[in-house]
Amino acid sequence: MAEPETGSGASQEAEDQRYYELFVAIFGVAFLIFYAERDFTTEVVAGPLPMTMAVPGLFAVAMALFPSRVPLFLGFFLSYTYLLALSFPNNNTNQTLTFFVGLGVLGSAAACAIEKRSFDVSGAELFRRFQPVLQLCVVALYFFTIWHKLNFDFVDPEVSCSRRLSARLFLYFGGKIPDILGPAAVALTILAETALPVGLAFRRTQVWTALFGLGFHYLLGLAGFYGFSVTMMALLPLFIMPTLARAVSGYTRPHRVTINRLSVLAYVGLMLVAKARNVHTGWVTGHLFVAVPIAVGALLWLNWGKPGKLEPGRSVGDALRQPTWLWLVPGLVVLNGLSPFLGFKTEYSYAMYSNLRTEGGKSNHLIWRRPLALFGYQTDLVRVLPGSDAELDKALGGRPVTRYELTSLLWGLVKEKGRRDIALVLEDGGRTRTTARAEAEADLVVEPGYWEKTLLKFRKIVPPEKGHCAH
Repeated sequence: MAEPETGSGASQEAEDQRYYELFVAIFGVAFLIFYAERDFTTEVVAGPLPMTMAVPGLFAVAMALFPSRVPLFLGFFLSYTYLLALSFPNNNTNQTLTFFVGLGVLGSAAACAIEKRSFDVSGAELFRRFQPVLQLCVVALYFFTIWHKLNFDFVDPEVSCSRRLSARLFLYFGGKIPDILGPAAVALTILAETALPVGLAFRRTQVWTALFGLGFHYLLGLAGFYGFSVTMMALLPLFIMPTLARAVSGYTRPHRVTINRLSVLAYVGLMLVAKARNVHTGWVTGHLFVAVPIAVGALLWLNWGKPGKLEPGRSVGDALRQPTWLWLVPGLVVLNGLSPFLGFKTEYSYAMYSNLRTEGGKSNHLIWRRPLALFGYQTDLVRVLPGSDAELDKALGGRPVTRYELTSLLWGLVKEKGRRDIALVLEDGGRTRTTARAEAEADLVVEPGYWEKTLLKFRKIVPPEKGHCAH
């Protein structure tokens, strides 16, 4: 791994340990904020070992308080990555990304242990291993968030999802976005989201781009997407770690460590009080999010050190010059982003608020006009018509859907709910098919395979409409 900082091996080890601890503390707090968005839920997800979000939540508190303890950090990612594996395909974009981050961290820990032939891995060793992997994951995600927006509907101000995003931000400040600003919202969104993957990919621009990204996600958080925003705000410091770590190097002083820990405990305590009083913790945190710059400024002032000049540290270029089997993780991020164009799933592939359409064998993308359709899910479309069972009509009626959605829903109704005499009027391949007992049709009631149940989720196929974001 390239080492842009200078100094002895011992001093570099200390620097990397500092980077590790800062990243762990930031990520722990970010998860707690995301957990608050989920109202500190304790719902148990079934599996070989049932898991609840409260377990990684406890690890997150512990690692935010004691960031130097590697077992706490690994315990968090073991429990949360396992929980997310059980929760597919319903994980949102934020959770899908965090799942890959977890694979990167856990894979890095395994690589370090194998290389040392010991489980005694330091935070510095672990950070050096997972930093480039996570940097590649972040750049890949940002690439797809803008790539998917390069389509005819997104660049049309009348139907673009940029209008909805901008409207939410304007609404936060008590106003309404004027129609005349529609084209500007599209252009600014494309420019901002293009700047992120391009700027982070090059050493000379990665620091300023990461700082821009922090501000960008703060604004998105104000618009209501603070769960995703805090995750990205926790990952972006990977690109500015030397400068950031030196700027807050005073946090190692005993009294400042105590104040930092009390700050974390105060936030957790406030959320627990809200939960006990049946106040949604997401509502409380959402209102507190506006004060993030104040809180960050206070902590920077409290922990201020000697930042020196802006230094990019390790870069994406360094990562690409160091081949490793851990590239498999960002490779999976890329594969997930490509899935709409491969005829696979369309939901949670970083295409949020993008207007992207890839169903039916064609795409509205400006460049990639015809998906590869390596899988047939998106080309095999049907439509549930009036006269069908009320439950089917409510879930799927009136719009094109993949055959998989219909057959798997019917399987659930018949095999899991014991439904009988399910009426179905179906437009299928240009003809209308009617049956009073869909459960008797072998080609309609099909058990989804394990990987289908785990991975497949599709966005609603709806026509573009002014004022409506078909994201």
